[in-house]
Amino acid sequence: EWDGKYKLIPIIIKNVFDNTVRQFRRNEGLNLLIGYYQALNRCKPTLEATITEISNVEKYFYDAFSKILSSENEVEIKSNFLVTLKKLLNVIKVFHENSKIKTELDIASMLGALLSIKTTIKVKCNHENPKSTNGVKSKKKKKNKRKILQTNGDGLEPNVKKLKKDSNSE
Repeated sequence: EWDGKYKLIPIIIKNVFDNTVRQFRRNEGLNLLIGYYQALNRCKPTLEATITEISNVEKYFYDAFSKILSSENEVEIKSNFLVTLKKLLNVIKVFHENSKIKTELDIASMLGALLSIKTTIKVKCNHENPKSTNGVKSKKKKKNKRKILQTNGDGLEPNVKKLKKDSNSE
């Protein structure tokens, strides 16, 4: 049992919901939180101090979650982040059901709020003027030589390796 984990968890939560942190790191933070709750589920906490620390962590999580939902700024959220966040909420729900520890989190409403979030998909698109072809399709300029030979029927048999003639054999 490491005492410093209750100081580390709020930092992870802050970074998970921080839009300046790279998306990969945010997902890794969610996976750490999932692991934290799974470990709590295996070793069910019984001390009152531990239970209050868990409730403080959950309050901080709910505040950060609701701040993201209520922010007027456009926040970039990818679909895999939402999937991992749903998984985290389900793990929290299972933990509280198994350990019979009361929580102030309304997990059902949080899951419902996740469904209303629209994900952004980064797509590189060229917004320059598209070249008009006037109905003419452009062909590839370079073609694979093997492909040409196979269509002509010349490349059906593999090339035979030429043998070197020894000067002694003659």
